[in-house]
Amino acid sequence: MMASQRGVQMNKLVLLSCPVRRAYTPSFDRIGRVVSVRTRLDLVILVDFLVAGGRQRFRDSRIDEHVLPLWFSHEATRQPDVWQRHDIAAMI
Repeated sequence: MMASQRGVQMNKLVLLSCPVRRAYTPSFDRIGRVVSVRTRLDLVILVDFLVAGGRQRFRDSRIDEHVLPLWFSHEATRQPDVWQRHDIAAMI
């Protein structure tokens, strides 16, 4: 996201279990599509919220957000078996 703020053009930006922070807001005019994939109540993002105010959920309609039916896991969005079981490739 920060690369887009620095002028990098991209067709698609895929966010896996990404905390939501104002400083990370992408420059949408430089990105074709933004997709976020996360689990429910990611514990790492919860700690980030307590320390730095990071949130779980994007509230921008320009971000296509997918919430997996999994709880608490930060690493699940990067596990091959989760990608297969939930067909994450089709989401992005």
